Amino acid sequence: MNHSDKRQIIERLVRNSIRHLERGLNSFASGDIDFAVIDCFFGVEILCKALVFDGHWKYIFQEPGDADIAKLKSGNCRTIGLDLAVKRLRVLLDRPLPPSVSHLNTLGKHRNKAAHFFHPGLTSGTEKATVARDLANAWSVIRELRLIQEYESVFSIHHAEFLALEGKLLILDGYLDEMAATIRLQHSDPDSLTACPACKRSTFDGQCAICGFHTPQHGDILDGEEYIPPASCPKCGGDETVMHAGANSRCTECGHAFSGIRVCEYCCDSFVTLSIDDHQDDLLGTYNHGCTNCTGYFGAISSRDD
Repeated sequence: MNHSDKRQIIERLVRNSIRHLERGLNSFASGDIDFAVIDCFFGVEILCKALVFDGHWKYIFQEPGDADIAKLKSGNCRTIGLDLAVKRLRVLLDRPLPPSVSHLNTLGKHRNKAAHFFHPGLTSGTEKATVARDLANAWSVIRELRLIQEYESVFSIHHAEFLALEGKLLILDGYLDEMAATIRLQHSDPDSLTACPACKRSTFDGQCAICGFHTPQHGDILDGEEYIPPASCPKCGGDETVMHAGANSRCTECGHAFSGIRVCEYCCDSFVTLSIDDHQDDLLGTYNHGCTNCTGYFGAISSRDD
């Protein structure tokens, strides 16, 4: 298989994964929990297939000895499922996997029940909370996979799309409420938890288990970690509503995802860097040119001259 064919197939796999994940989140928001479970499962499964394919394309076939590129392109073949994809990543390809990957087994059980029209968790309030928690845990696996260097070539082109999906995840209030309740129930001192600056749930003790937002401690800063202050949202106009959470930056009002937050070299105010799909001046935020909140050194000099 040549490089062009390989990249094209990986792109199709990842885009199909994103389509299922987005549809799953939309279904959860509208109350169609069975479709949410099934689509999210398939989204995760296809994503893991893409990671296997990137490592060695033949391993995506159930029987690698039967691998044939023409059959793969035509869809006339049997490919691996989620369990086998995880096993081949770990055993055959020796690729790193986060410990949280075990959560995918639970998601698979939910999917099997939903696909066979027998899932009590879709009607019972208590069990539905469990489904919500397990869907969130599956999303935490995706977040951790995206941070692993060996998978960078698979995820990098779709960085903005995954950020947008996590933005949708943040504004699914019911989803996050169920997660917050579970986190507080399992915490050794739930009364010590305060409201997270990013997702607004009472799940914060220096780090939020829902969205990943954390405040660097003194020792972290000494070790080189930078504190990233909130920025105003250019999409909805929210004042200091864009928070840096884990590897992402998201608006807590409208849920829009951005590629990051920067601090202006001139005025020292924070501002968002847009997604890769949006145009942004490369000079924005520099000392001479300033940012969206100031005119920079050149602007200050010009004002004095006037």
